[in-house]
Amino acid sequence: MIKTNMIKWILVLIPAMVFPNSLWVNHINRHELTDLLIEGEYLWMATSNTGIIRWNTNTGERQIFDSSTGFFSDYDFYLASDRSKNICVASKNILASYINGSWQLKYSFQSRIIDLSFDLTGNLWIALSETILKQEGDSFKHVIAFDSLIEENKYVSEIVSGIEDSCVYVRVENKIFQFNTDGKYQKTIEIPLVDPFKMAIGKDGLFVTAIREVGLYKDDNWSFFSTDSGNLNIGVMEFSVSDQGDIWAYGQDLMVFENEKWVVKHRYKQSDIRIRTVAPVNGNIAWVGGAYFFGKLVWGELQQISENSPASNNIGYIYSDKDGTIWAQCGNTLSRFSNGTWTHPYARKTRGMLQTSDSVYYFIEKNGVFVYGQLINGIRDKNLVGHNFVPPGEINAISEDVYGKIWFATSEGIIQNGSDTLYSSSNCRFASSHINTILATADSSLWIGGKNGTLACYKDKNWIVGNLEQSFDIRALAYDSGCGLWIGTNKGIFTIAKPSDNIVAVEIESDLRNVSSIVIDFKKRIWVGTNEGLGCYENGKWNILRKSDGLTSNLITSLVLNKDSVLWIGTYDRGISTLNLKSYPLQNRLIKNSKKSNHLLSKYQIHFGNRKMLLENRNNFLLNGRKSSAVLSGRPTT
Repeated sequence: MIKTNMIKWILVLIPAMVFPNSLWVNHINRHELTDLLIEGEYLWMATSNTGIIRWNTNTGERQIFDSSTGFFSDYDFYLASDRSKNICVASKNILASYINGSWQLKYSFQSRIIDLSFDLTGNLWIALSETILKQEGDSFKHVIAFDSLIEENKYVSEIVSGIEDSCVYVRVENKIFQFNTDGKYQKTIEIPLVDPFKMAIGKDGLFVTAIREVGLYKDDNWSFFSTDSGNLNIGVMEFSVSDQGDIWAYGQDLMVFENEKWVVKHRYKQSDIRIRTVAPVNGNIAWVGGAYFFGKLVWGELQQISENSPASNNIGYIYSDKDGTIWAQCGNTLSRFSNGTWTHPYARKTRGMLQTSDSVYYFIEKNGVFVYGQLINGIRDKNLVGHNFVPPGEINAISEDVYGKIWFATSEGIIQNGSDTLYSSSNCRFASSHINTILATADSSLWIGGKNGTLACYKDKNWIVGNLEQSFDIRALAYDSGCGLWIGTNKGIFTIAKPSDNIVAVEIESDLRNVSSIVIDFKKRIWVGTNEGLGCYENGKWNILRKSDGLTSNLITSLVLNKDSVLWIGTYDRGISTLNLKSYPLQNRLIKNSKKSNHLLSKYQIHFGNRKMLLENRNNFLLNGRKSSAVLSGRPTT
């Protein structure tokens, strides 16, 4: 018997939020589906990283099981059910069972679970990487016969159980080992395909796909279907089997094996969508899921079912316009949130946007600019149209100054809309021409930050350059007249208390690194998004909020504060969280005092403290200490 850690497990809902629930609202798309399973009127939906959903197909009511509700995992699931529709869920090396409305059992194995399947007698078989286990009562035992069959450095690929015969099939690369339900070895089936990918068994036999070719094993013989021979419409990535034994095959098209041939049930029109999982009801009806896609196929018609959420959980940026509408780049789609509803107006991959003072919307892409709402002959154009000005290089950011001029930060410098003058390292002494971020302030200043510590301010048609050390990559800027300029980098956070012709860059000590964005709220609190959580700086102290406090994810990509003082927090992998800052309390959490240390800038004149002496520093320089200060005397350039 293999050693397991068997634990009696009753699901307990564990609060995931330190703060009152009314502070947080999470917008998560739970339709990135990896597995579907039918349980009577319920459909079980395994997601890529947002837990398990039990959805009532009649009422629409759904139960969500993820880490925020005390579930043991958020991702990497395998689903299986027995004839009585008892559900088992595996993730990594953990197995849980959902029986009679509650989670009752959990098993922990020594290695990762590869696959699982119930045989006709109701016993669960589990494939680990190098062995097979069979359930006997409340424990799992080795299938001893399999251990003698598997070769050294070979690993289990998958396991399936027969629909009509009392057999279990275990695939190891190009071999299938057949066992009866008692665990006795019966025979080895050699697969005559190159790189077999998936297998399934239904009422017509055992099927194996090598994507562009499918083999059918029946009565000890193989027959084949291929895209080259024309008896297979399109490559097959996956199989699913209905309770009646109907075999569904899918990659992009949906096919069912009927009367010794493959019949296309639906051909999906969008080439960028690949169906990942199917839960067949019978030979003509099935539930279908994929990457942010969910629907029901009924007699050839695919009825897509949407949820009120961002189009994807991968948030590139968030923007709040003057009307309070939220825009978010969600994967390859631009989504919009207004009046409590998400819509998805543009299937475009944008990097940022700007609503100008005259309400024209600019959208920047990697190598182009698009405009929405542009005035044409006095009439506002309501379509997204190409713009005739394309800045050089890859566009990273956009901003409007107090004079209504539009500026683009690119990989080759910074340039004004319609201008021929590109400001870069060649004519402005920037440490790098690669500019990541740009910020226009109310005092008519324009700040930029980029690679190699590039930091500069444009005011009165002059550039004041104050580069940090070359190891710093400046990624975020925020300004408030009472708080000064805040600078987010890959290695920490800096501030310039009173921007002027002399730039004083002071590091704010924290454990936060890889800053993606900074905002300053109405209480002068500094909010910092990083890949390790959300930082709040208030009264010289840091408060760090993480997933355990209510965030959907610690991997923050974007922050924006709307007109209602709600902080919108975009994440890399789990959608969007919002935090109501009007009600936000400073909790008793681990607080770090901030110590100030002065970082200085290289190859410029430095003024130390109150000493009347100017020095030319030609080496990278770091000055530490509470009482010292370092002042950069900038040399204006035009």
